[in-house]
Amino acid sequence: MTLKLISLATDATSAMVGKILDFKGLDYEVVDAAEEGSAQQPPARPSARGSSAVSDAALQEDKRTLQNEPAKLADAQSYIVQQLPAIIFADGESVVGEPAIIARLEAEYPEPTVLPPSHAGLHQILARYFAGELGTAVLRTAMPELLEHYRAKGPRALARYVRWVEQRSGAGFCQSALEETESNRSMVRQLLAPLESELQGRAFLLDRIGLADFALYGQLRSFACDGTLKLPGDFPALREHFLRVDRITAHLPAD
Repeated sequence: MTLKLISLATDATSAMVGKILDFKGLDYEVVDAAEEGSAQQPPARPSARGSSAVSDAALQEDKRTLQNEPAKLADAQSYIVQQLPAIIFADGESVVGEPAIIARLEAEYPEPTVLPPSHAGLHQILARYFAGELGTAVLRTAMPELLEHYRAKGPRALARYVRWVEQRSGAGFCQSALEETESNRSMVRQLLAPLESELQGRAFLLDRIGLADFALYGQLRSFACDGTLKLPGDFPALREHFLRVDRITAHLPAD
C-alpha cells in the first residue's frame, strides 16, 4: 500500500514532510485538505526567478472578505483539521503531526536519516525554531500572496484556508497580517539574515543534510505558493539552499 500524505499544499510543515518522503525514496499519494479530499500530485517545483506584487485592490478585497463574512468562515468545512499534516502508513495507521510523523518515519525507514547522529539534537532544536518564531514571521509576510492564491480558487477555498490558519494561529491572524505588511517584511528579513550568512559557501545548515534543512525548506516554500520563489529580499544563499533541497525527489539522490 502506498503511503498517503494528507496535507495542505501551502503549509510549511506539509511541504517539509513531503520533501522528507522524497528524500527517503518513498512512494506516496498526496491528498490536499483544501481541495475537499481530492488526491493530487505533489505541487509543481518552484522556479528560482520572478516576483509579482499583490495589487492594492486585491489586498482590500481580502480585507473585506475577512471583515464582512464571519458567518461563512464559521461555516467552513470542519474536516480541515488543525494538526495537519498526517500520513496513513501501509498498515493503515494514521499518524498526525510533524513530531510523530518524523519519529515513525525514522523508525520504519531509518535510511537515509534526517537525524544524523553527529547533530541530531541541533537539527531538532533548529526545526522547532523554524516552526515557531521564524514560521510565524514567514506566514505573516507571505499572507497577502497566500490569500490571493486561495481567493483565486473562490470564496469557499478562501474561507476554508482562513479558518485553518486561525485554528492554528488565533482569531484575526490573517487580518492582522494584511494590516502590517511592511513590519512583517522587516521582521522576516531580520530573521533570515543570520541564516543567509551561515549558508554562505555551505550546502546545508550543519555538516550534512538533516531535519533542519527540510524545516527551513518548508518555511521558504510559503514564499512560492504560485510556483515561483519570492523571497522578501536579496538572499542568494537561502535561495540556493531552497533549490538544492527542492531538487530532491524519490528518484534522485541529494547532492
